[in-house]
Amino acid sequence: MSTDKPSRTEEEYFTKRDLELLQQKRHQLEEEADRTDRQQHFMKCPKCGASLHPEEFHGVTIDRCPECDGFWLDRGEIDNLMTDTKPGLLGRVFGDLTAALRERKSDDR
Repeated sequence: MSTDKPSRTEEEYFTKRDLELLQQKRHQLEEEADRTDRQQHFMKCPKCGASLHPEEFHGVTIDRCPECDGFWLDRGEIDNLMTDTKPGLLGRVFGDLTAALRERKSDDR
């Protein structure tokens, strides 16, 4: 007994499968868009958007913007500068800055 009309369970199966495929494709497209977005912002100045250039400063590689002369530090680089810098104005500024950041972080907890 053959009918051209699919049964109700067949329709449900294919509808469910199509929905799952659409969700997978949507998730895949979102991940690809996130990856592309990250690549567009990698090594770009957060202030002006110019490309950052790595420079050596007291044994630590910092990222410097040639447009706005800003410089950006990765995690832990400020601590490395603190240990390598002789006590002076720069050392005091970095010391005060790291102390303030640590205090603020402990207050957030």
